[in-house]
Amino acid sequence: MLKLTPAARAKSASGEIMNLMSIDAQKFTDIANRLNMLWAAPLKIIVCLPLIWQILGPSALTGLAAMALVIGTNAALGNKLKKLQVQLYLYVVVVVVVVIFAIYYYWFIFVYYYELLL
Repeated sequence: MLKLTPAARAKSASGEIMNLMSIDAQKFTDIANRLNMLWAAPLKIIVCLPLIWQILGPSALTGLAAMALVIGTNAALGNKLKKLQVQLYLYVVVVVVVVIFAIYYYWFIFVYYYELLL
């Protein structure tokens, strides 16, 4: 249960609190799905591989190798995209700071020259 003091409640809007609670609930759902996949995926492979072996024989190892290749590729691409996302975030932050500084600077010059003209 969420308990907030009146001072903390006054600092945040109810919509902001609901948004944070919604994000937290979504993260719990995501974690539950990933933890389920963490134990279920190896179990499915262990159970299904002998059954496929009975039907296909040694060709079943080709499917296992393809899965290993796809999982490895997916992990490598995920790490690369995560690094690129952090770099993009930092770039956006720098651009926003520069734009804010430029706006402030040009506003200051505008006000300065406006006062000189008066």
